[in-house]
Amino acid sequence: MQIEKPQVDAGRLALSICSGKGRTSDERCHDQEQVAYGWKTREFDEPLHFANLPQLVHLDLSFNHLLGGPIPSSIGTLVKLEYLDLSSNNLDGYIPHFIDLPQLAHVDLRYNNILGPIPSSIGTLVKLEYLGLSGNHLHGSIPHSVDLPHLVHLDLGQNSLSGAIPSSIGVLAKLVYLHLSGNDLDRFIPTSIDLPQLVHLDLSFNYLLGGPIPSSIGTLVKLEYLDLSSNNLDGYIPHFVDLPQLAHLDLSYNNFLGPIPSSIGTLVKLEYLGLSSNHLHGSIPHSVDLPHLVHLDLGQNSLSGAIPSSIGVLAKLVYLHLSGNDLDRFSPTSIDLPQLVHLDLSFNYLLGGPIPSSIGTLVKLEYLDLSSNNLDGYIPHFVDLPQLAHLDLSYNNFLGPIPSSIGTLVKLEYLGLSGNHLHGSIPHSVDMPHLVHLDLSQNSLSGAIPSSIGVLAKLVYLDLFGNDLDGFIPTSIGNYLPQLVHLDLSFNYLLGGRIPSSIGTLVKLEYLNLSSNNLDGYIPHFVDLP
Repeated sequence: MQIEKPQVDAGRLALSICSGKGRTSDERCHDQEQVAYGWKTREFDEPLHFANLPQLVHLDLSFNHLLGGPIPSSIGTLVKLEYLDLSSNNLDGYIPHFIDLPQLAHVDLRYNNILGPIPSSIGTLVKLEYLGLSGNHLHGSIPHSVDLPHLVHLDLGQNSLSGAIPSSIGVLAKLVYLHLSGNDLDRFIPTSIDLPQLVHLDLSFNYLLGGPIPSSIGTLVKLEYLDLSSNNLDGYIPHFVDLPQLAHLDLSYNNFLGPIPSSIGTLVKLEYLGLSSNHLHGSIPHSVDLPHLVHLDLGQNSLSGAIPSSIGVLAKLVYLHLSGNDLDRFSPTSIDLPQLVHLDLSFNYLLGGPIPSSIGTLVKLEYLDLSSNNLDGYIPHFVDLPQLAHLDLSYNNFLGPIPSSIGTLVKLEYLGLSGNHLHGSIPHSVDMPHLVHLDLSQNSLSGAIPSSIGVLAKLVYLDLFGNDLDGFIPTSIGNYLPQLVHLDLSFNYLLGGRIPSSIGTLVKLEYLNLSSNNLDGYIPHFVDLP
């Protein structure tokens, strides 16, 4: 029997069966016993009669996003079926009991709206190698019958599965990929994990999953990807000394205690290390100088001491986040991070001294947050940071003027310098065309508000509160700031004159504070500030 390419007519999915020999290739009739669909249709057309396809081996209806309704029970009669892909559709109802599909090796039902539990009859599919059920609305526990001897890929993520992770998963000798993220699994990770082929393990976002990390995870010698983030795990971070292939390690958003083990330095292939939002203390070990590290996030812990100089020479590092710790000093006065894009050292209240000049050489830097520290000295001339879009130096002890070279940061969208000891005038060069957020509040800035601020067409947030500004409010603030939502010029006691009527044209304005100034005249009619 030959199977012709399915024909679609007015939203109905139809299948034509060809019989006989001698068909030309132009008639698109062929010998393979498989049907692959790539058409959008609204629902399974029951007259398709899968029972009439006794030779079918391969069935793929994936990525027909409007294909809805339940899975036809007649699929369960395809006794020769080896490959079934119904992923990325709009299917609903329950998973059928595929008990009469002894050859089935691949089942992909991901990204649908399938309900109910995973049927325990899944264990009858003894040849199954790939099982993908993620992105549905499945609930109940994971059945112990998933201990299928040939299973290589098991993806049950992004459902509402609950209960314990069954110990039977821990003995799947051929399993390479295990993804249970985004469920409601609780209790503990099975203590006995004997998965010698496992490469990818993701148990993240199961907020009730608690207890320590089993030491047996440290024996998964082929493991490359380990994500246990956003759970309720506790205890100490194990010494992962026997995971030579590990490239991705995310333990963030848990309740881990103690220091970062220095043995982290044995993970020589590590590219991603996320340990943020735990209860880690002690110093950052020098052994984090991992040559392939791209992403390092140790934020929101209680780490103390100096930022080790070894971090300053990670040639591939793109993302560095050490915010929310108790770090007290820069050890790396020389920072040679040519690939760095994101640097956040904020909320380390004891971190003092001047900003190392070498930060100004990070030519790929887009995000720099050094706010809420104890930094002092002058703000450097960041003239060689052409990609910088976010600069936050607020709540430190910086002195001196705002450097006019700030205007060279032509991609800047966010500038926060509030809560320092800056003085002098606001430079006209703050007229950066992409600026959205400008906060210079709580300093000792003096002189007039430059008219150039009034032509920042993308500006949403402007806060100059608590300075010594004088002169008048520029009329351009009302005329050329169509996106402005927040305007605070309060507590500038020398700021006088009248409120410009043009402020009444700021149609998106939600917050206006002009209190504690020397303004006079009449209150305008703010009739156009809805």
